[in-house]
Amino acid sequence: MNLKSVIDSLMAKVADRSGPAHDLAKTGSRIEDLELNAIHVLAIPVTASANSTPVTVAAPCKMQIVDVFVRATATSGSGTLKLRDSGGADISNAIICAVDTTLTRVSTLIAAKLSVNADVNLQVIANGANDRGILYVLYQRVA
Repeated sequence: MNLKSVIDSLMAKVADRSGPAHDLAKTGSRIEDLELNAIHVLAIPVTASANSTPVTVAAPCKMQIVDVFVRATATSGSGTLKLRDSGGADISNAIICAVDTTLTRVSTLIAAKLSVNADVNLQVIANGANDRGILYVLYQRVA
């Protein structure tokens, strides 16, 4: 078989949506599906006082928030962190962030606030000036 006949054969298979070329296109589509359905993590560190001025991070994509965790990186008696939208409205309740290295899961997420557009700012606000931790937002990308 010469090169021209190989190319003609491949082009015919692509045209009728069968064969290896179509399988490759389907694989690309499957990868996109996996990317949309995968759980991603956005880590938002609080390394300085955030009780009056929140830490602000732009959403990396259009997303659906599915869960939120906090890992304390310092001990602060009444420490909490809370996730808010760009307007300062709560997305989560206050999540305990009081004992260094402790991981705490959110107990309440506000259903109406879980869809976030790309480049919208997410805020993390602390209860006290010495509250330090990393707030992890688990999300799925939205097409």
